[in-house]
Amino acid sequence: MKPGRTVALVLGCVCALAGFALLCAAVFLGWAYVEQNDNGHLASAAERFRSTATALVSERIDLLDDGEMPRGLSTENVGRVLLRVTSDEPDRPIFVGIGPGDAVDAYLAGVAHTQVTAVEFGPFRPSYREISGDRIPEPPSAQSFWSVAAAGAGPQEVRWDLQPGSWTVVVMNADGSPGISIDVQVGARWNFLGPLALGVLIGAVVLLGAGIALVVTGVIGLGRNGPPPHPVGTGGRVPPNGPPRAANPAHQSRAGDQP
Repeated sequence: MKPGRTVALVLGCVCALAGFALLCAAVFLGWAYVEQNDNGHLASAAERFRSTATALVSERIDLLDDGEMPRGLSTENVGRVLLRVTSDEPDRPIFVGIGPGDAVDAYLAGVAHTQVTAVEFGPFRPSYREISGDRIPEPPSAQSFWSVAAAGAGPQEVRWDLQPGSWTVVVMNADGSPGISIDVQVGARWNFLGPLALGVLIGAVVLLGAGIALVVTGVIGLGRNGPPPHPVGTGGRVPPNGPPRAANPAHQSRAGDQP
């Protein structure tokens, strides 16, 4: 088989495998895009967080500036985050807000609060860091630095469009009293999933088409350049002295005339 046919066959197999992998990725991304159906979000199960301090806060969440994002994307159109918080005491008003990290640090300076440093799943187990203090803060709803916030009895929900900067999530009792026990559900909506799934699908189709074409070309070349057919009646084996030769009729006639 010619080297070009071999190369075509190998490249075709590689392209076909890569195309199949991209097709699987496109199916997964498409599924995730369609499943953003919990009020337009992919949402986790609710998990319990507790603190005996005045506030329960996240570590700082640092988001890239628009100049650091891939071309064509900005933090404003990447997606948004959903936080749904429910107190284990339904009649107790709670507060949930997302604010700039520096402003939150200044607000909670000298206030006893608990920072969630890590979360493990299977089983669910959060890790905390306790920060001591004895100052009683002003009610969180009275602060003006929150990007989004909600307060009241029953489930409280905030939806926050991703923005560049450093941010902190804060959950407190609405009156600023210590002792927090809440169920938290986190959701997200990624606006780029639909276009990304479509782009990956197009790439999968291109690679699969090219791979199939190359494989067919290589296989056809293999068929054209295969071994010659075996002589009939020899069982596929050629005698050591070559294939038998037909007898000369004239020679047979002269040999038959002799006594």
